[in-house]
Amino acid sequence: MNLRFQIEEQKRNSHMLGDFVIDTTYIKDLASKVFHADDKLKTTAQFQETCETLSRLCDEVSVSVKDLKDRIPILPLPDPETIPPVE
Repeated sequence: MNLRFQIEEQKRNSHMLGDFVIDTTYIKDLASKVFHADDKLKTTAQFQETCETLSRLCDEVSVSVKDLKDRIPILPLPDPETIPPVE
């Protein structure tokens, strides 16, 4: 694997993680506002926009979680016959 590829891969991973952290931070904040809104606020256009944004962020994070999971290396489990006993 050449150095240029490693650098680009690290940038992609960092970007993906950064986006995930930012999106989940906004989800936490917006979900709290939506779930604790009073009846008067629920009738406003701003509340509807907040709900739409929260829903969109949830969709984006759902995709991000799948992408992150796909990047986890699958390592073979060791053969139980070759594991030394614990003393």
